[in-house]
Amino acid sequence: MQLRGYYRAGDFEAMHRLDLKCFSPVFQFDAETMRKAAESESAIVAVAERGPGHDMVGFIILHLQGKGARAYAYVVTLDVSPEARRVGIATLMLAHAEEQARTAGARRIALHVAVDNAGAIQFYERRGYLRAGVARGYYREIGLDAFVYSKQLERPATL
Repeated sequence: MQLRGYYRAGDFEAMHRLDLKCFSPVFQFDAETMRKAAESESAIVAVAERGPGHDMVGFIILHLQGKGARAYAYVVTLDVSPEARRVGIATLMLAHAEEQARTAGARRIALHVAVDNAGAIQFYERRGYLRAGVARGYYREIGLDAFVYSKQLERPATL
């Protein structure tokens, strides 16, 4: 497995196929939304591949928001192919994206998780994310709430 810490034009097609594989229809992105999210000027993207030029097995998209002391990153999506899960790919991509966000000036990182997604909740909590609230009806199509999670991005100590 190889981590590529950037987006390449055209990745959105493989991202969209992977998103369709990872999530049920109510949680999936359409191809155009996926492209816009990945190609946004505020996007931080990391891609996991089986090797250079091989199949995509995961990706993460963050968006940088705000400026100065209010700068933060938002996890748009984190996808890992079902057959490639539980080997550290999500952890590697998240750590890389957090570092990129920190370097870009983000002070914290936030995300939403469906209240019934126990696996994702456990994943984020193990990585230091704290539940900050509940977004009622966040997934409007099915009337499902989401937990809001946040994590402070610590600055390296200066000498």
